[in-house]
Amino acid sequence: MTRFKFSKGNWKTFFLFIILNSLIVSYLQSQFEFGMVALMDAGIITILFLFFRQYFTIFDSVVGFQDSFLLLKEGLFKKEVRVNYSEISKMVFTHNKALKLWVYVDNKKVELPSPHRVGKAEELFQWLATKNPQIAFQIIRPKEFIPADNNPYPSQP
Repeated sequence: MTRFKFSKGNWKTFFLFIILNSLIVSYLQSQFEFGMVALMDAGIITILFLFFRQYFTIFDSVVGFQDSFLLLKEGLFKKEVRVNYSEISKMVFTHNKALKLWVYVDNKKVELPSPHRVGKAEELFQWLATKNPQIAFQIIRPKEFIPADNNPYPSQP
């Protein structure tokens, strides 16, 4: 059962889809009447959508936190990477300039799609602490939010 699921959107693909469709429609308007262009554009949008969905990912990557492992689907053909919680040494969530979630597996830093709120990251870390207490968690906050004792995230119980 997936407890948490986060995805990272790819806005470049969407804009490329819109620009390509606009260029095709503007060319067709110079060649055909409005009704014919509208009919052909419906088919073109369908074909472009299927093409972009097959060869360009709508979402760059999706991560799902299961009961005993996390499942990362990434890349062009949604290659699945399964990481057991016992292999994770550290997780870092930062929201200085952008929300980022990093996982350290076998001394390698892997970026995952991040939660959209700090509270959701804290909830994820608390849930993961019950699954594997050996994982070190860290939340890096902007400097104005760091408490007076300079401890951005209290130690785990």
